[in-house]
Amino acid sequence: MAWVEPKGAGFRVRHRHPDGTVETLGRYDTKIEARRHAKNFNADPTGPAPTPDRASATHADCDPALTPPPSETAVSMPTVGFGAVIPAPIRPARRTAPKRPRQESPVNLTATTGPLTLGQWVETWSRAHQVAPTTAARYESHLRLHILPKFGATPIAAITRIEVKAWAKELTERMATSSAHSILTLLSTVMAEAANDRHVLANPCQGLRLSHRKRDEKVIATPLQVLQIADRMDPLSAAMVITAAYTGMRWGELAALAWHNVLLDQDTPEIVIDPDEGNLRELAGKVWLDVPKTENSVRTIPIPPFLAKLLTTKLAVARHDTVFTGARGAYLRRSNFRQRVWDPAAGGVPSHDNPDRREPITPGMTFHGLRHSHKTWMKEDGIDGFVQDKRLGHATPSIGDRYSHITPAMTNTLLDKLETRYQQSVREFAALPKTPGHAV
Repeated sequence: MAWVEPKGAGFRVRHRHPDGTVETLGRYDTKIEARRHAKNFNADPTGPAPTPDRASATHADCDPALTPPPSETAVSMPTVGFGAVIPAPIRPARRTAPKRPRQESPVNLTATTGPLTLGQWVETWSRAHQVAPTTAARYESHLRLHILPKFGATPIAAITRIEVKAWAKELTERMATSSAHSILTLLSTVMAEAANDRHVLANPCQGLRLSHRKRDEKVIATPLQVLQIADRMDPLSAAMVITAAYTGMRWGELAALAWHNVLLDQDTPEIVIDPDEGNLRELAGKVWLDVPKTENSVRTIPIPPFLAKLLTTKLAVARHDTVFTGARGAYLRRSNFRQRVWDPAAGGVPSHDNPDRREPITPGMTFHGLRHSHKTWMKEDGIDGFVQDKRLGHATPSIGDRYSHITPAMTNTLLDKLETRYQQSVREFAALPKTPGHAV
């Protein structure tokens, strides 16, 4: 079916072939002429070809008999004397007002099926957009849970800026600002592509700013609370929690840690984050070893003496290559560990038979809070910021840090502080009145 759309100072008739290609059937000065031709074409698509475009007509399209020979079309120049040529007088060019650019109208490529909805455009956009698997999973979640329920059935050209702004405000009221920002950014990306393809005149999300809620205070643990949480777990899970608290390692780094990267037989024992398999990824029910989160995540982490001793005892009874595993040696899954191990230990179980297991120790704290705890401890102990960033796998903030190095003295100071914290927590833990649990 043919349709009419503006083009420059006039109008053109367009037609989509069954194979998806779009052809221009003709250009016209008035919309009435263009509509007349589109109507005739739709009535008889096999009819005569359209009249030539106004801009493409040449003398070859006219009667050759009416075309003067080249000699007659040339400008005659007056001559004098020996055939000398006198140049014709030069007339000043006519001054014309500059033409205002005509604003392009959005192209509707679904004229035969109705307005293009956001849901339809997302299908097209998704097929052409290639991202990493974890990013694709995040996009799918944002679209399925938030964007498509709100705008999926809305014609894409009808989505207004004020409507998006109101929706974004609702998001910030019921979720973290960072989550709302991620969702809005995805919608903006989708709409920007639609604007590039002229399905909309402009991206309604461009330049929108979210109101920032005050972030909830991060929940961290003291060394004593780390031992209390670990005491409510099985021995291997307890060792994993203590390792996280005294190294600042991420969940994926701990879950991927292999024994050959735990170097216990050297003067300063350390853990190596493998550059190729130092991170356990989890997506759609599948887990696999992957490269660390960032380039800075590839690092070596010195560990204090007590932790080296703890890991040595675990190595002596280890039956698998991976340090921290499930009961059958499989990789740990974050959600299972959180629900079955972490939440009951840190948050307590009010109906538990053991009174010591009912009260929360660090309510609201996540496993990632152990990493924040490690960062806080280093700050409290006056550890140099450069040493902190290197240990946690963060990018160093200043140019000067590129020329800094961690000396053995700096490492020893850090390990001494961590050892002191642990030994103090053991004494405090032993003094607590409690029903015996798992020994740490």
